Amino acid sequence: MYKDCLQIGDEELLSMQQRALWFIDNYTPGDSQYNISMAFRIHGSFQIDAFRYAVNQLVSKNATLRSTFVNVNGEPKLVINEHLPPALEVFDATNLSQEALEDAVQNFHSIPFQLEKASCLRFGIYVVSAEEYVVLMCVHHIVSDFTSLGLMLDQLEHYYLAGLGEDDDAWLPPAEDFKDYAVKEREYYQSEAAEESKAYWSECLKQPPEVLQWDSFWRKGANDKSSVLFSIGEETTKKIKRLASKIGGSIFTVMLAAWSAYIARETKTVDIVMGVPVSMRHSVHQHIIGCLFNVLPIRLSVDQTFHHFLLAAKERLLSALDNRNFCLSQMVEHLAVERNDGRNPLFQAMVNMLGHVEQSRWLTLEMADDSVQVSWAGRTISPFRVCQQEGQIDIELMFVDAGSQLRCELKGDKHFFSHSGLQIFAKRFELVVEALVAAPDEEINTLLAPKSEDYNLLSGPINSDALPEVSNQTIISLFDQWVTQQAASVAIRYGVDTLTYLDLQHWSLEVAVQLIQNGVMLGDRVGVALLPSPEAVVVMLGIMRAGAGYVPLDLRLPQQRLAQIVEQSEMKLIVVNADVDPDDWCTAKLMTMTATESEYGTFDHCTFNHSTPASIAYSVFTSGSTGTPKGIDVEHSNVVSCLNAMSEYLAHAPGEVWTWFHAASFDLSVWELWGALCSGGALVVVPDDLRNQPDKFLDLVAAEQVTIVSQTPSGLKNLLSEFRHRPRAYAIKHWVICGEALLSATVRPYLSAQWTFWNMYGPAETTIFATVEKVTEELTDYNVIPIGKPLSFATVYLLNPSRQTPLMGEVGEIYIGGRGVARGYVGLEQLTTQCFIADPYIHHRCMYKTGDLAYWDGERIHFCGRVDDQIKVSGYRIEIAEIEDCLNRHHAIADATVIVESHEGLNRLVAIFVPVSKDNLPEESAIRDHLKAYLPIYMLPGRMMLADELPRNAHNKIDRRALNGLIEAGQLTDISSLGPAPVLPVDSVFAEISRIWCEVLGRSTVGLDDAFFNIGGNSLALMQIYAQLVQLPGCGALAPSDLFRFPTIRKLANYLLSPLQPMVLVEVADKPSQTRRQKTLNARKALKERQIHSLKGEQDV
Repeated sequence: MYKDCLQIGDEELLSMQQRALWFIDNYTPGDSQYNISMAFRIHGSFQIDAFRYAVNQLVSKNATLRSTFVNVNGEPKLVINEHLPPALEVFDATNLSQEALEDAVQNFHSIPFQLEKASCLRFGIYVVSAEEYVVLMCVHHIVSDFTSLGLMLDQLEHYYLAGLGEDDDAWLPPAEDFKDYAVKEREYYQSEAAEESKAYWSECLKQPPEVLQWDSFWRKGANDKSSVLFSIGEETTKKIKRLASKIGGSIFTVMLAAWSAYIARETKTVDIVMGVPVSMRHSVHQHIIGCLFNVLPIRLSVDQTFHHFLLAAKERLLSALDNRNFCLSQMVEHLAVERNDGRNPLFQAMVNMLGHVEQSRWLTLEMADDSVQVSWAGRTISPFRVCQQEGQIDIELMFVDAGSQLRCELKGDKHFFSHSGLQIFAKRFELVVEALVAAPDEEINTLLAPKSEDYNLLSGPINSDALPEVSNQTIISLFDQWVTQQAASVAIRYGVDTLTYLDLQHWSLEVAVQLIQNGVMLGDRVGVALLPSPEAVVVMLGIMRAGAGYVPLDLRLPQQRLAQIVEQSEMKLIVVNADVDPDDWCTAKLMTMTATESEYGTFDHCTFNHSTPASIAYSVFTSGSTGTPKGIDVEHSNVVSCLNAMSEYLAHAPGEVWTWFHAASFDLSVWELWGALCSGGALVVVPDDLRNQPDKFLDLVAAEQVTIVSQTPSGLKNLLSEFRHRPRAYAIKHWVICGEALLSATVRPYLSAQWTFWNMYGPAETTIFATVEKVTEELTDYNVIPIGKPLSFATVYLLNPSRQTPLMGEVGEIYIGGRGVARGYVGLEQLTTQCFIADPYIHHRCMYKTGDLAYWDGERIHFCGRVDDQIKVSGYRIEIAEIEDCLNRHHAIADATVIVESHEGLNRLVAIFVPVSKDNLPEESAIRDHLKAYLPIYMLPGRMMLADELPRNAHNKIDRRALNGLIEAGQLTDISSLGPAPVLPVDSVFAEISRIWCEVLGRSTVGLDDAFFNIGGNSLALMQIYAQLVQLPGCGALAPSDLFRFPTIRKLANYLLSPLQPMVLVEVADKPSQTRRQKTLNARKALKERQIHSLKGEQDV
C-alpha cells in the first residue's frame, strides 16, 4: 500500500524546482509551456475500462500525482489529496483525418492545468478504429519529469494487465517517496556542501555574458511547427564516440562542446553559458515519480582548438556535476542576475542527452519516427508526436544515442525561430559537428569559418553575371520609335481627353524649340511646376528632347525649400501654368504653358533629339538629414537600362494601360511615365484630386481597363477597404509595389490568380528599382515580403561595417552598383564622395552605399530596415516592420505604424493605429494578446495610440516626424485612457504603484491585473519603477525579484500589505535575521497606514 496522505502545512514537501515552477505558473497563468506529454498509438484491441482502472491505481499508489498547490500570501503550499482522480476523456476519432487528429491531440495537450484546484495529470483516448487508438498522457512538470513518464508507463502496463486479470495487482513501492527527496534537499541547503556549491557557482557565473542575440533571419518564414527532427549520420557518430573515448569523456561532452561552439558562432560571441538538464535521481530515488531534475549553467569560452575546448568543457562539466544539488532558481536569486523580459537570465540555449534508446521505451517513443514499434501490455504501440515545451528557452538540442546514429530534436521559441529557420539551423549544425570531429586539432574559428559551398556565402555581388552593355538609346529615342510604329495609337488619357503618340511627339518638339529659344542648353536643369496632366508629360518630353533634364517642383512645398532646390540645381528656367505667382522664392526665368496640342498638330519642323545616353534625364530631390534637400542626377542610360531589365519580368506588350499616380518628384513616377511611353503603352493620368480618394481611383482603374498599376505599400493600405468593399471588373495584370517595406498583412488580401504582384526595391540614387520579387502566397509566411534578387542591370552587395561579406542569414548593409547608379548629388560633393564609392569588384565603376540593411537567405534578399533607424530596446535590436506587420494582421486594425520615443534616457516603442471601426474599438488587451502570439516580449509596444489617419508625405509614405509632432501636441489618443478607469482600493499602496507604473510606461491608466511585461514593460523600465518604489516610506526592504514574482499592481500591492509570510526563499549564507523580518513587517505596516490620496469607490482587491 502507500503512505498516509499528508496534510497542508508541510512546507518542506516542496522541492526548490517545484517552487520555481509554481512561481512561473503564477507569473504566467494559462500557459502550457510546462505541460509534458507522452502519446502513442495502440495497434490492436484495447480495453478502455481496464485502462481507466490502471489510471486510478496509478494515482492512488503515488501521492505526488494527487498534489495540488495553493497560494498562501504569495507563497506555494502543497496539498496531498486523499482522492484526486485525473481527467480521462474518450474521443471519437473515427472520422478525423490524420491532420485533424494531430490537431486534436495537440490541443488537448495544450490545455493549461489549474494547479490550485485540480489534478496535475490527465489522459485522452482517441478511438480511431476498433483496432487503433491514440493515447495521450499529459502531466504538469511540477509533479513529474520525463523519467517519471517512463515510470508511469511501466506502472500503467502492470495495472492494465491486472485490470484484465492477466497479472496480480501488487506493486512494490519505492523505498522512498518524493517527500523524502524534498526533505533531503532541504537538509542539503543547511549543510556545508551547499555553502561550497554556492561559492562555486558565484565564482563561475560572476558577471555573466549578455543574453544571446539572434539574427531576425531565424524567425522568418513559416512557423507551423516548433521542432525539427534530424540525425547525426553513422560516420560522424563513430568519430564522435572515438573522440569521446580519446579524451576520457562521453558522447555528451563532445556534443556539448560542438553545440556551444556552434551557438557562439551564430550569435557572434565567445563567452557563452549553456544550460544542461541533469537528473537528481540518486540510487534510492530511481523509481520515484516526481520532479527530480536541475539545470546546470555551464560557462565556456570558445576560442581555441576543438580538442582543447573539449578538455575544458569536460572539466567544467565535471565540476558542475559535483555541484549539481544547488538549484538553478537559487543560483539566480543569489546572484541577483538581471532578468530579461521573460527569457532565462543565465542561458538562452540548452543541450540535453536523454540517454540510450535501449534504456527506455519512452525514449523510443519520443525520438523515433512512426515506423518504430515497441511492446506494451502485450500490445504493439508506436510513436505519436506531440509538440511540447516550446518557448521555455530560445533553443534546445535534445538527442539520444541510437547506436549507429544520434537522433536529435531541435526545439525553438517561435519568437526567435520559425520552423524553416530551425531546419536551416539543424542542417548547419550537422555540418559543424562533421567539421569539428573530423579535425579536432584545428582552431575552432578556422574550422567554423564560412565556406561558400556550405553557406551559400557571397564573395562579391549577389548577381555575378556580366552587366548588359550600355544602351545607345535614350528615353526620347525609345519614345520616337513607338511614334514611328503606332503614330495614331493613344499615348495619354486624361478624363475624356486623349493624345496620340504623334500628337505627343509634335507638341514636345514645339516645347523643345521654345526651351532652346529661351536659352536652355545641353545639360541644363529645367523646373517643371505643373500638376499631373498631359501638359506636364509634354513638357518633360520637351525638356529631355532639348538635351536638358527636368526637375519636378511641387508648389505646395514651403517656399524656402523650393528656393533651395532652384539654387542648388542652378535652375535657369521653370515651366509653369499662366496663373502661377512665383512670389519671392523664384530666381529663375519662367516659361508658361498657354498653348494646346491642337496648335501643334501640323508641326512641320524636322524631328530632332538632343539627348544622349549620358545626358541628364531628370533630377529628383529627396529629404536630407541636415535639412538640405538632396538632388539626384539620373542619366538616360540609367533609365533605359532599368526599363530593359524590368522587361525581363514584366513582358508588357504594346497597348498595356498604365497609370501615372505618383508625383513627378517621386522616382516611382519615372517607371510609370516612361515605362508606358517607351513600350507602346497608354498612360492614364490620374487627376491630382483623385489620388486620395480610393473609391474614385479604383473606379478609374476599372473604367480605363488599366493593366499595370504601381503603388507604395502605404497606398495599397489606403485602397484596401474600398477594394474589399466594392468588387469591380478589373483588367489588371501587374501590381508593381515599391517605396517601403511590403508587409504580408498588406499584400495578402490582394493576392489572386488574376494578376501578379511584384515587390520592388531600389533607392532613387540607383534609378527606380534594383531588385525584384514575385509575391506568392508562400512568401506571405514572412512578416515582411523579401525584396528578391537583383535586376540584371544592377549589382547588389551585402557588406558588414568592415566591408566584408556577412554569412548567409547575417544582416549587412546594401550596396548597389551597375548601370543604374546615378551621377551623384547635385552640388553636394562631400556627400557624393561618402555615398558613391568605388566598386571593389568592377573597376572604373562606382556603387551606392544605401544605408539599408538586409540579409541573404540563399535564394533572396530580405529587407531589415535602415542603418540610422536601427534601434535597441533593453539591449535588443528591433525591426519596426515586423511589429507593424503583426499589428496590421489584427482584424480590427485598418492601418498601423510604430515609432520610437525616448523617455528618461530609454527607448520606448509606440504603436499608432487606425481602427477599422470607430464605433467598435478593439480592446488593448486583445491587441496585446495578438502581438504576444508572434513577437518576443521585448518587441511589444509600450504605448498604443489611436489616430483618425496616419500622416503621409507627398510620396504617400508614412511621415514619422509628423507622428512624433502629433504625439507631442497631444493630438493622438492613448488607448489605455478609453476604458473605464480601474477602481482602486482605498489603500494608498495601489494608487502609488499605479502612479509610478503610468509615469514610467507613459500610460494614462494601468489595470490592476495587467502584467507588467505584457503592457510594454521591460527590465530597464522595471528597475526605474523599483527605484521609485523603494523611496516610498516602508518599502526599503523591497527586492527587485519581488517585482518579477508579483508582476501586476494587485499582486504587488497585496504582497506589500499582507502579513509577513511564514516561509521565505532559502538563503544559504545568511538566513533572514529577526531584525530584517521585523524591518519588513514594519515597512508593510507603515505603507499600509500611509494615506496619500483620498479615493472613493468600491474596494476591488
